[in-house]
Amino acid sequence: MIHSFLLEDCTMTSRMCLLKLDFLFGSIEPDGCFYGRCKRSEKEIEEIYGTRHIGRDQARELAGLMEFFCFSEACLIADIMQYFVDAKLEFDTCYIYQDVNQIQHVHRSGLVHRGILSDPHRYLVKNGQLLHFIRMLKEKGKKLFLLTNSP
Repeated sequence: MIHSFLLEDCTMTSRMCLLKLDFLFGSIEPDGCFYGRCKRSEKEIEEIYGTRHIGRDQARELAGLMEFFCFSEACLIADIMQYFVDAKLEFDTCYIYQDVNQIQHVHRSGLVHRGILSDPHRYLVKNGQLLHFIRMLKEKGKKLFLLTNSP
């Protein structure tokens, strides 16, 4: 499920809060600070950052998650953080971001595609109902398109 913090672009700080920023005014939106899946209050935002306004020095610490496709990355980061919080386990938020960010590397470098192509039967599972489903949609006049992450 996409939560409210993912309705717009997110940014991540070294303190590892997911933030919705108002770039016009250079500030954290009042309902836009999350630690895991927990929304932080305006008071907590001020305790963490000292202010809701983001200065140039603070902006250098931010890692932007500005593309639509980064929403899954933000969800994964929030879910992992929430898991550790709920399990009362100690963790370093920077490592979570670095590990999740490596997903981009394996996709962009072609490692994922080469791995799948080396053993397609292991990774690609045929769905016997898919063709029937697509035909039914077409017969009902639906317009279809295929979206892949193939290079």
